[in-house]
Order: sequence, then C-alpha cells, then structure tokens
Amino acid sequence: MDKALLRGEKLKATARRYRVSEDALGRHKKHMQLVIAKAAAAVDQNGLAYGSALLAEIGRIKADAERLQSEAERRRDVRAALKAIHERLAIVELEAKRVVVPELVFFRGLDS
Repeated sequence: MDKALLRGEKLKATARRYRVSEDALGRHKKHMQLVIAKAAAAVDQNGLAYGSALLAEIGRIKADAERLQSEAERRRDVRAALKAIHERLAIVELEAKRVVVPELVFFRGLDS
C-alpha cells in the first residue's frame, strides 16, 4: 500500500485494491508525508553536524598552515614559506568548494 502511494497511484483505486476506505488511506498518506519530512530533517541535521566538523577541521589546518608560514618567514626559510603558502592555497580551494557543494546537493535532490 505504501509503495502504491509513493508511486502516486490514485487513492480510490488503491483503497479498493487493499479494501480500506479512501478516508483512511488519505490519513495514512498524510502520515507518510509527515514521517518522510521528519526523516529528511534528521538527515539534514546529520549532514549539518558532519559539515560543521569538517569546517572546524579546515579551520584548524588553516591556523596550522598560517603558523608554519610565519615561522618559516621568521627563519627566512623561503622553501618552507612557499610550501606553507601552497598549503594555505589548498585550504582556500576547500573553502571555495564548500560554497559550491550545497547547491550541487540541492539540485541532485530535485531529480531523485
């Protein structure tokens, strides 16, 4: 019955097939929509927690790269300073992807 409702079959035909009233099936459909919405919200919350953890890790790595760059420049170690700058550039790229990825996830969700 749930599969029929998810496929978008008509309430009247589905109710007849499963020998339940259309009213009961309509209430069940509303309940299914509520449960699906709650499940989607839970998934979003898990995704937000994971995303926050990743952002915190990027922040720690960025701080380390900045510290190492400063130390290398203080020691006049050009090679190490350039490597630190390269690492900071990689972090900026990660942060730029963070801006683009949510839009991709949103569009991917529309066609599924």
